[in-house]
Amino acid sequence: MVFSLDKQDTAVLKGIAICSMLFHHLYAVSPPLNSNLNDVEGLLRWLGELGKVCVAIFLFCSGYGMSVQFDKASQMSFLSSAKIVFKRLLKFYLGYWVVFIVFVPITIFVFNRPLSLSYGTNVNIVKRFVYDFFGIQGFHSYNVTWWFNLLILIFYLASPVLCWLSKRCGTLLLLLCLALLRLKNVIPGNYIDK
Repeated sequence: MVFSLDKQDTAVLKGIAICSMLFHHLYAVSPPLNSNLNDVEGLLRWLGELGKVCVAIFLFCSGYGMSVQFDKASQMSFLSSAKIVFKRLLKFYLGYWVVFIVFVPITIFVFNRPLSLSYGTNVNIVKRFVYDFFGIQGFHSYNVTWWFNLLILIFYLASPVLCWLSKRCGTLLLLLCLALLRLKNVIPGNYIDK
């Protein structure tokens, strides 16, 4: 590894990411149509737009943590990689499912927000609900802020391959990532900035 972060460094990065996320959701997102709130302008709006960097910071911290775990594994075997990914997925799902099981029914029955409002009317609601339960509904999740779940799950599953590639042919992986970034608007399923 070229550089190393300790727990204090990653805590600072996560704190910056949390503040960035708050700024983004407070100042970059337009208020609801039926509200008396005004759109934010000027410096606060700029800081809110800049707050989008929180996604990259969270992904960096998560990827860095996984790479450290892969480095600590004495032997980079399929089984050791699978254990690391399984632990991450288990941790993710245990937290996510608690929120999902508690708040989706509350929102449906107390606040009268049906599943069809998020998933659409001409779709298989049960199938979309199951996708959402497993965090793979993306931008069409019941809670729109859960779009990040699909992204982090893809990175968790791809992390063993990405770590292996970074150790074997890091320059080639960097070039591949830059090419994907350049082609992001033609990648199917990419809805960001469209």
